[in-house]
Amino acid sequence: MSGRILYIEDNFDNRILIKRILEAEGYTVIEADDGVTGVDVAKITNPDLILMDINLPDLDGYECTARLRKIDGFAHTPIVALTANALEGDKQKAMIAGCDGYIAKPIDVDELPNQIASHLNNKRVAKTSPPPVKSKPSPVKSSISADRASGPSADNHRNS
Repeated sequence: MSGRILYIEDNFDNRILIKRILEAEGYTVIEADDGVTGVDVAKITNPDLILMDINLPDLDGYECTARLRKIDGFAHTPIVALTANALEGDKQKAMIAGCDGYIAKPIDVDELPNQIASHLNNKRVAKTSPPPVKSKPSPVKSSISADRASGPSADNHRNS
């Protein structure tokens, strides 16, 4: 896997753990230790995915996410809450703020790379899928089907 991931987290030990896990999978991890810095770093680096702690000291993860969503170019960037907030309603608050996913701490170190890959793949599908093509039934096809249904095919005549 590859991709640039911005991890906005104030806890140094958490940043080191996530960085080691994701870099072992081939990702580049960019770090920011508070929300204001995270928004600035996002503008400069244009990451493929943002992992967002919710309990940040200056600008909480909800507000940081809401600000990022207002910036051109971040409409399709997955933002995933990675937080110890695991009470009922916390996931919904993250989604309402603009997060695309929610991962509760403590993380499952074996599952995290799969979760990240899933969010990145969903982003790519959303950006690269062509619009559905509307097709109308062809009258020629209908008449061919009617001809075949009413008698032997031309192939049968050649074999006779």
